[in-house]
Amino acid sequence: MRCFKLFTLLFFIATLAGAQTIVPLNTGYNQAAFAPYPAVTSTTSTTQDLYWLNIATYPPTAPPVGPSFVISPSGGWTAAYAGTNWISARNSSASASGVTTSVRGYTIFRECFCLMQNYNSAQLSFTAKADDLIQVWVNSITNVALAPVFGNFNGTGIASLPSQPGWFHAGTNCVYALVEDIGGSNGFDLVGTVQANGLAPLPATGATPPVFFPCDCNPSTPNVTPEDDAMVADLLKIAEEHRAGELVRSRPTSH
Repeated sequence: MRCFKLFTLLFFIATLAGAQTIVPLNTGYNQAAFAPYPAVTSTTSTTQDLYWLNIATYPPTAPPVGPSFVISPSGGWTAAYAGTNWISARNSSASASGVTTSVRGYTIFRECFCLMQNYNSAQLSFTAKADDLIQVWVNSITNVALAPVFGNFNGTGIASLPSQPGWFHAGTNCVYALVEDIGGSNGFDLVGTVQANGLAPLPATGATPPVFFPCDCNPSTPNVTPEDDAMVADLLKIAEEHRAGELVRSRPTSH
């Protein structure tokens, strides 16, 4: 409760000053150190991103839920954006998640942030690239931040759609990225921010459930709401439908 009162006080001060809190959404970024994790140069990584989490993947990883790995870029990828790293559900870009070119592997990544009661002016934006396909949502499959697209892993990436006020609510908010693979290397790189009056300064860590904020984001409710369970179920349905039967057409070859 003391932390919540502190956040409330900071929100009140920021509102008076007309300032907004800005938090990076960057992949491979150590929020506690306000800097990206050190770049990985070896084939196998031991560096984990504690904020962008792997919440589901096929073929399954062990454990199936937890921090993603900061990885060295594949030979076919462009360099990571400044202030970011490429990440994956596995500890190497060479660890293929795709099974064949017609049966996809996938990973669902998630990062959560906290909006205090009486927050306002929330918005987010990002640019992302992925090997091979990517979609991004905020809180619900109806809130599409990036429609299904080839991830342009060997190019400049894709900008997010404009965020809408109705995407956000007080308490825990989550960004979900579905990255699908059709064989070969697999990874995801994103640079962007979320900002608002009343935004807690650190995103959440931890697996599902629960997520962990430095202070309880929802003083009267659990940190992870039923919305998260429903969202994960919706995304698993989409991913499994693609994996089981949707052929990949007119896509550049993965590396």
